[in-house]
Amino acid sequence: MTRKWLTAGMVAAVALLGSGRIASAESVGTPISGRITNDSTWTLAGSPYTLQTTVEIASGVTLTVQPGVLVQGEPFTSIFVRPGGHLVAIGTPSQPITFTGVVELTPSGEQGWQGIYVNWDPTGATGTAQLDNAIIGNAGTALEGPVDGLLVTNTQIHDNSLGMSVYNRLASPPSTISENVFLNNRKGLFVENSFHLPITVEHNDFWHNQESIGLHGLETRVNRNDFIPVPGAEAPDVTLASCGGGSCSLDLTENWWGTTDMTVIEHRVLDGNDDSSRLIAIVDPPATAEQHPSWPPAPETHPRSVTLRISRSNASGAVSAEKGMQSCESLQTALIQRHSGGGWETIGETRTDTRGRYSVAIQAVPGTYRALVELATLGDPPTDVCLEAVSTEKRVR
Repeated sequence: MTRKWLTAGMVAAVALLGSGRIASAESVGTPISGRITNDSTWTLAGSPYTLQTTVEIASGVTLTVQPGVLVQGEPFTSIFVRPGGHLVAIGTPSQPITFTGVVELTPSGEQGWQGIYVNWDPTGATGTAQLDNAIIGNAGTALEGPVDGLLVTNTQIHDNSLGMSVYNRLASPPSTISENVFLNNRKGLFVENSFHLPITVEHNDFWHNQESIGLHGLETRVNRNDFIPVPGAEAPDVTLASCGGGSCSLDLTENWWGTTDMTVIEHRVLDGNDDSSRLIAIVDPPATAEQHPSWPPAPETHPRSVTLRISRSNASGAVSAEKGMQSCESLQTALIQRHSGGGWETIGETRTDTRGRYSVAIQAVPGTYRALVELATLGDPPTDVCLEAVSTEKRVR
């Protein structure tokens, strides 16, 4: 089993975009619009690829995206994979493929790009989107389509209104959603199983989503996943839809909820025990520990992701906690740095607040900037820096 959590390459790529427009420090990249009617490859040399309009992959056409490529969508754009079309985006741990937006997703989800959509038709033909070692975020709905058309593994799905929405068709074979990370989404995963065909959700990490999973229909199994809620959250982590009559239950056993206390676990699932019209979740027995012992723990040098928004007079952003970071109780200091001929020069410094946010007044001249966040072990005075995290670079023109 491969390791799903962020590698150093993924951390470098996953920092969230600010509210301003991204300007690549290395290349103007390749603008993309319209319909792709011939087999095509998006190369690292042509990266970043910017979706200026919604892009459609036609039937019979394969779009291949090479490792390390950045695909960024203008507001309201998306990638549509038509029946018989194929999107193949297979990255590597050190060179993940990133799909994100040019501007930050608004609270209503209206301003971001709109994600990847896989279509099917009544003849049974479906498009496919195959993603591995990828990062997809900052979207209205990051991924949507028939469960047998979304072939997604080892992928981090983060900071979306809806991370992944899947449904089955009468022709759908038994399908599995596994080995992905759902992080900081309003809703991580929605499964619409109207035809009651076998769908298994297993070996995924659901971290700090406002709601991790919504389930509709029978024959969906959710096993051997890790569910870690937003600290202090009161909303349910898993929501089951209406049963539709009869005795209806779903298997949610052997998941790790961060606890084995059944009262706490049952409180995190909205089901027929709370509302008799809903499906009933069978959560007992839960897992007694994190479900992925074959995945090595994150090393202490593994950084967090950092956002950076920068203007002529201010730099701000936040640090998001990631798996493996909880053991590092720390004081966070954000350093705003500008690249000069001799390397990186610190032009502003501030402490982050209790939610990891920072804001500091600066005087920004044209150039390339980044945020470096140092995490020092608590003490008086703070002791050695135990972790560092760096944002993506931003250019001020």
